[in-house]
Amino acid sequence: MQILVPLDGSATATLGLREAIQLARGRQARIHLLHVVDRLSLAQGLHPALIIRDIIKGMECHGRNVLEAARATVEKEHLAVQATLKRPARGSVADEILRQARRLKADLVVMGTHGWRGANSVVMGSTAQDVIRTAEFPVLLVKARAGDEAGGHSGRSREAYRRILVPIDGSPAGEAGVRAAIRFSRRPGSTIRLLYVLEPHPVLQGMEVAITKTLLRNKVEFGAKILKKAKALLQRYEIPVEIAFNKLVQQPAADGISAEVRKWKPDLLVMGTHGRSGISRAVLGSDAESVVRACTIPVIVVCAR
Repeated sequence: MQILVPLDGSATATLGLREAIQLARGRQARIHLLHVVDRLSLAQGLHPALIIRDIIKGMECHGRNVLEAARATVEKEHLAVQATLKRPARGSVADEILRQARRLKADLVVMGTHGWRGANSVVMGSTAQDVIRTAEFPVLLVKARAGDEAGGHSGRSREAYRRILVPIDGSPAGEAGVRAAIRFSRRPGSTIRLLYVLEPHPVLQGMEVAITKTLLRNKVEFGAKILKKAKALLQRYEIPVEIAFNKLVQQPAADGISAEVRKWKPDLLVMGTHGRSGISRAVLGSDAESVVRACTIPVIVVCAR
């Protein structure tokens, strides 16, 4: 398994590294550390050329220090590791992360994220969103919490994801989420819970119209069929599986997913996306981006191909 970990020296990025180390333990995995010197942000400023050269030298020195510290951390765990410093002449940090992931044929990209943009966190804000919008490989997002930003840690071991929640809707995106969950759950004691959320009918959303019994019955039967099919697939891999069917038809899918996260308290959420529109078209509805933004547990986002 090839795991790519972009780093910028922030506490948030360190969370992603910790998660990658936990995931790599017990697997034949190599961790690839990447630091990207963000020349594009400098080029967009009004700095004189001489000052830019000095700034870039400082940024490169900082990047090397970040990579060496991270390499030492990984080597202490007796894991295979490689560190790369890139200075792209053009393109964004996200573009370079995608290029490196394709070059390595990465099985997973692990990124810490706190959801805001800033010069001191060039990898961890909007860059993460740019990556998952076009990535053709799974991206594991680890969100920082208050204690984590200060260098703390939840103390919860993620050597094995034991409780994995996978929302499905019968689309290729949902199927991609199931396949990713299979790959990251093959450890003793892991359980996958499949979730189907019975969304309001698109034609009826925002209208005070009662859903007919026939339409509701058809939607329920479709959801049950999807859950049964996905459950059978997991059972063929001998993975313990549970199913959850949220039948609150007036509840948006994102709310149903978030409610299940709070209720079941999974270690990992795996969500498929439709690819072209990325996270804004995440499986089960256009508002599913809010699930990823609000989720306090690691989330794997995988695009359907």
